[in-house]
Amino acid sequence: MSKSLQIRESKFIKKSIKVHNGKYDYSKVNYLGNHKNVCIICPKHGEYFQTPGNHSSGKGCIRCARQRVSKKLFYGKEKFIEKAIKRHGSKYDYSNLKYVNSKTKVCIVCNNVDEITGEKHGDFWQNPTSHLSGANCPKCSGHFMNQKLFIKRAKVIHDDKYDYSKVEYKSVKEKVIIICPDHEEFTQTPDSHLKGNKCSKCSKVHNYTNTEWIESAKKIHGEKYDYSNVIYKNNRTKIDILCKKPKHGTFRQTPANHLRGKNCPKCTGHFMDQSFFIDKAKEIYKDKSGNPLYDYSLVDYKDSSTYITIICHKKDSTTGLEHGEFSKTPNKHLTGQGCPLCGNESGGLKNRLSNKEFLERAFQDKYEYLTSYKTAKSKIYIKCKKCEHKFWQEVFSHLSGCGCPVCNESKLEKEVTSYLIKHNIRHSKQKRFKWLGRQSLDFYLPDFNIAIECQGIQHFEPKDFFGGHNGLSEIVKRDNRKLKKCLNENLEMIYVVDNEKYFDRKYHFDTVKPFSDNVNYKILLINNFERHLKFLIEKYNFLLSLK
Repeated sequence: MSKSLQIRESKFIKKSIKVHNGKYDYSKVNYLGNHKNVCIICPKHGEYFQTPGNHSSGKGCIRCARQRVSKKLFYGKEKFIEKAIKRHGSKYDYSNLKYVNSKTKVCIVCNNVDEITGEKHGDFWQNPTSHLSGANCPKCSGHFMNQKLFIKRAKVIHDDKYDYSKVEYKSVKEKVIIICPDHEEFTQTPDSHLKGNKCSKCSKVHNYTNTEWIESAKKIHGEKYDYSNVIYKNNRTKIDILCKKPKHGTFRQTPANHLRGKNCPKCTGHFMDQSFFIDKAKEIYKDKSGNPLYDYSLVDYKDSSTYITIICHKKDSTTGLEHGEFSKTPNKHLTGQGCPLCGNESGGLKNRLSNKEFLERAFQDKYEYLTSYKTAKSKIYIKCKKCEHKFWQEVFSHLSGCGCPVCNESKLEKEVTSYLIKHNIRHSKQKRFKWLGRQSLDFYLPDFNIAIECQGIQHFEPKDFFGGHNGLSEIVKRDNRKLKKCLNENLEMIYVVDNEKYFDRKYHFDTVKPFSDNVNYKILLINNFERHLKFLIEKYNFLLSLK
């Protein structure tokens, strides 16, 4: 160990002894930095690992902390029931409850009724602390399914048509054997079957009347859509469906896909038309004055991969002629591929621009440049004058109109921001820590020690405008590196996604195993994010009240 590290280790141990009143044994400490875990010995619970920064700031043995909290949270049966009724009202029945302590699960009876089967939710087990912090019946939250419930719901949805005697339920995504009275056995996932999917042979021969099809659709989607304009012909001919959400309007979809659980494309975030594309492009490409960089008057949008014509009015410095028309696919254009002649000029910057010339072309009215220009492909460190956020960005991208990542938030980030502001939660955007290197967190909540990352489709599926399969591979690697670093720093991670279909697959994050059980990560749909924030606030205030 270097002398510098020896000195820092000595200072860490002296400070920790003072902070913790000599409680811990530091004989196994091997100090490698303020953010690298060291071995500390608790007199009650033995060895555990923690970063010097956290330990010297007052954080101690996790198991000791849990014991202290458990003692504070012990109520006894009558006090617990009193607090539970105050928290949940008359929703639950506590007559069968046998209270031991705050961590031992108790039996609670839910009085709510299943929307499909009409049966009472009944008994469930939950630990008292979670229940008083706002946790609810798993059937109410939609996160519960077993063989018995699957079969009951399936019989209602399919009018008791199928035989489920061979079903061995494991999960909603693992296929089960179902027996059709007309075509014998077939396999299907419980999730698909409960969305209305039938025996494939029956589907080929079955023709609905208009009324029958609408009734089947409402069993799957409830009252989410208006089917008054539906004219059913067959399963492959698209029909007009009206989404009841404001401004979403009518969309076309095949009856077969709709009965398989497909939803309004605007609800799922996979919708793009000419108007949406042009608005998005104008947000991305701006000149120094903040005006649109390109002219989209010739755009004839068909789909995201069909070439369109865009006009660049920038004049060549030598000939004085406009760059004029160029062709790009909407996907590529929305990910930074602009005018090729502008690109050629920027590509030549590395051979002919001084730092002074770069600054003349840059956006000094909006940004402060903290490092010097080197080449068009190198990154510079920039400070946004509007929000004071500091970030690294490639020179070529910056001069092409890409700006501050905080000011240019995605739709998902804007939604998260609005919820955080609405509930007065302290937060930092694009938060950087030394241990993260050049990576940053979309959001950091200091009061909860929680990081939030907004995850769009490019984090789960290969998309041309994000580099296809190679681009996805790099994004996954960066996400995993960031998650491992956060878990190593005892930082809880919440991933917010905008589409429920991402829950249908195994996440690449599942490869990461937290080093201890006091750190974790969650994956939430944006529609459930506000509810989770309320839960965090209530839990935080509840624990504060115990101090």
